[in-house]
Amino acid sequence: MLEITSRKNPLVRHLKKLGADGEYRRLSGEYLCDGDKLLREAVASKAAIAAVLTSGDSPEYLPEGVPVYHVERGVIETVSPLKNPQNIVFSCALPDRDASKPFE
Repeated sequence: MLEITSRKNPLVRHLKKLGADGEYRRLSGEYLCDGDKLLREAVASKAAIAAVLTSGDSPEYLPEGVPVYHVERGVIETVSPLKNPQNIVFSCALPDRDASKPFE
């Protein structure tokens, strides 16, 4: 597992912006998620997980090749838009959606 120590790291800044800016999410084609339950659901649905930040142990259930970074709890709190974030945040590719079939 790789380690990130700075809140100014480009990946940390990217993830923070994903959580705060809808237009940035649309342009980057990614969105931010918070928590182990959502990560398990993303893995189960075969979502394209771009990066995982954790202040705990590396999740053993992740598919091979998903980059996992260990960070201090304060970095998680900086990235997550939630008031009380869990110990894992991650980004996924936005799913393709047929615009002619809104909200099916």
